[in-house]
Parts: sequence; C-alpha cells; structure tokens
Amino acid sequence: MANHTATKKRIRRDLKVRKSNKHDMSKLRTVVKSLKKSIENKENNADLFRKTQAYISKCGQKRIIHPANADRKISKLSKMFHSTV
Repeated sequence: MANHTATKKRIRRDLKVRKSNKHDMSKLRTVVKSLKKSIENKENNADLFRKTQAYISKCGQKRIIHPANADRKISKLSKMFHSTV
C-alpha cells in the first residue's frame, strides 16, 4: 500500500478514471454493435448513424481510444452505412 498522501490520492483518482473509461468503452461497443445490426437489417437509420459517429468521435477526443482509431472506425462504419443506403 502507498505511504505518501499524493500516491494515495493518485490511486483513488485512477480508480474513478478507470471506472469511467470502462463504462465509455462498453457503451462504445454497444453503440457500434447496434449500428452494425441496423445496417445488416438494411434499415435506413441516419439518426443512429449520426449518434454513433458523434460518440466515437467523443471517445477519441477524450482519449478513451486513440483518435486515429476513432477516425478509422468512423470511416469504416460510414462506408458500410452508405453502401446500403
């Protein structure tokens, strides 16, 4: 266990951040899966696509995932979405 107060605070803060990041990653996977399912069923759900794109971008900005990874995900999903429309 840590002895210094700054180290103890860092551990507490890291736990909060880890919990938040885990929630965001879980939501990201869920949103992407729902969009892919919508695309497979050939549903023209532009609102869902927009929300998914915004959430992926937000995760990239918050450094939950790497920004380049976010851009690749958006590009890949965009191609999938527009190929069915």
